[in-house]
Amino acid sequence: MAGIAIKISNILYPDNLLYIPQSIALVSYIFYGLVATLPLLLLGDWIRLPYLIALALVSSFFPLHDADAEVLGRVSNVGYSFVYIAFVLIVYRLFCMKRSRFILLVDFIILICAGTNPVVYLLIPVIYIPYLKQLLIEKKSLKFIFKTPAFLSAVILGFLALFKIVYITLNFGMTGTKPTGHFLDSPFILGNAIEMLIARSMLHPIIYSIYEKFNDFVAILVFIVIIIAASLASTKANRWLFVFGFYSLLSFTIIAAVFRPGLSALFNNYTLTGLHRYYYGQNLLAIFLIVLWFHDMALRIKKNLLRQALMVVMLTIFMTGWRDLSTYGNPAYPMREIGNFEQSLIVALKERRFVDIRGIPDSKGRFLEVPIYPRTSTWKMVIPKELAEKSADKGNIMSSMVKCQSKLR
Repeated sequence: MAGIAIKISNILYPDNLLYIPQSIALVSYIFYGLVATLPLLLLGDWIRLPYLIALALVSSFFPLHDADAEVLGRVSNVGYSFVYIAFVLIVYRLFCMKRSRFILLVDFIILICAGTNPVVYLLIPVIYIPYLKQLLIEKKSLKFIFKTPAFLSAVILGFLALFKIVYITLNFGMTGTKPTGHFLDSPFILGNAIEMLIARSMLHPIIYSIYEKFNDFVAILVFIVIIIAASLASTKANRWLFVFGFYSLLSFTIIAAVFRPGLSALFNNYTLTGLHRYYYGQNLLAIFLIVLWFHDMALRIKKNLLRQALMVVMLTIFMTGWRDLSTYGNPAYPMREIGNFEQSLIVALKERRFVDIRGIPDSKGRFLEVPIYPRTSTWKMVIPKELAEKSADKGNIMSSMVKCQSKLR
């Protein structure tokens, strides 16, 4: 994603790094816009249009509070969205795909999703259920099944996914990573399990405005009520879709806890609603299931006025406390400490923050180390010195230096 942003910047502004932040923002917004509207683009033959529009709306106006820049503004955090993308693509593959003309493209994107977020590997086996049904229940021959392009594509997808799993396991172990000493690797706090795994991961999109009033008992009770209501309200056609959705959400939640056990230490009796980048994908899945629940309830109602009232109730539940959905252009972490990107680049040149290819300070190094947000000792951008100098020459260098010097004072 960052590479695409840099390519766009290079095409529009050759030899000029000053517009990389805008390019990154453009790519990020397009990506998250695509994530929010993907069901609307793909599932129109299965879910009614008003609810797909509502799903896109709710997924766009997501409760991010003061972490909107942390999620929407960084291409480094897109990985949590790929489970949801894979889920929607598999739903499309199972329920909506009438022609197999694009099946290879769909499966290729699913494979990319799996390579980006390993939870997707647990979703891929669901693709084979229809073929098992054809073989074991409908008693169709293997020859008939093998003739379908969708099955052949599924076989290729399964082989490549299995190869990747074996490769990761042999080279990195079962988790794919090694402990780094980061707080995310600290032991799991069992006392915070209900809040972390149920309230924050699954219920947050509909309870965020009253989150602080919850406790473990209420969270479990609401979760059970939703499960029972979903099983009663779901139509026969969508029953398996609900099962797949809850399976995906539970898989994502459990694996996320295994990979990020240290997150459990940050919860404190329902007083924290942050950590949005870690729960973005799970909450999108939860939103999808809740909207589908209302969709199926509406199908059981005959009077149009009552169906419209149900839609209003659903949107009201999601949009309660909308003032806290975002910072609305007033970021919680104002970018005044090190200036904008152009100012930071110029200050780095002025202070001769040159490094070698390994990032080690070197007065004759061919690269320049530029501090970026968030302002920590580890967040830096290393760019070629020659390109940095060309970019500074193309920018309003004198004005920027004056602004930087006034801020440094």
